[in-house]
Amino acid sequence: MLESSAPLLAPSQPVTQSSSIFGVANPIPVPVKRAQDLRKPHPGTICLHDRSQPLKVTGIGTNFTQLAPGMSLVLPYDGAAAEIATIESDEALTLKKEFRGLRALELLENHGGTEFKTSPKVDQSWVYEKVFERIEEGGCIGIYPEGGSHDRPDLLPLKGACCSPTLANE
Repeated sequence: MLESSAPLLAPSQPVTQSSSIFGVANPIPVPVKRAQDLRKPHPGTICLHDRSQPLKVTGIGTNFTQLAPGMSLVLPYDGAAAEIATIESDEALTLKKEFRGLRALELLENHGGTEFKTSPKVDQSWVYEKVFERIEEGGCIGIYPEGGSHDRPDLLPLKGACCSPTLANE
């Protein structure tokens, strides 16, 4: 039986700290921020000048110095993303890993580059702290997996991180 003070992790639906308590057993929602929900358009365009150096991104009118290592650049259409490792200037940065996929290369090799969005690095450590606290108190937690949309009604596979609280308490 689910205890009345069990945290609810619902990553597919952004929840705020001020959300009301809901559900049959009145679980307490624990908001889980997702980087994809925080994406914002960024000025300028980005491109790869040299395919043999896929980690080196060049910007045109980008003001990269407004960004920070750990943030991600997100391409249009398929949403391919790559994490920023270092920022050299307003128009040059290095990625941690290259963008994947042929579509990403096509966009980045376009004359004039491509528009892009940025997303912050989201620190979820406090969520794990809350989960560990609850488990240490002898309580339980409910983890609700993400589902598809109206055209994909099945549940998406659980990610490995959902097992972390159990493994950490072994």
